[in-house]
Amino acid sequence: MGERLEEIRGYWNQRAKGYTRSNQEELGGEDRIYWKDQLRQSLKGRNYKKVLDIGCGPGFFSILLAQMGY
Repeated sequence: MGERLEEIRGYWNQRAKGYTRSNQEELGGEDRIYWKDQLRQSLKGRNYKKVLDIGCGPGFFSILLAQMGY
């Protein structure tokens, strides 16, 4: 298990910068409109003031939800 865990850790340590950059590009591009629409549909009819995004990685959905007033 230890060797496999190190493989996974190594992959994500190498991938982290590019992963964050791709999320930032998606937040700045037209994809954010699609995802905000999907979130609105999922939250439709619910009177939430706060949300909890668990396992949010670089925070893609957390950022969108904050921009939407949550």
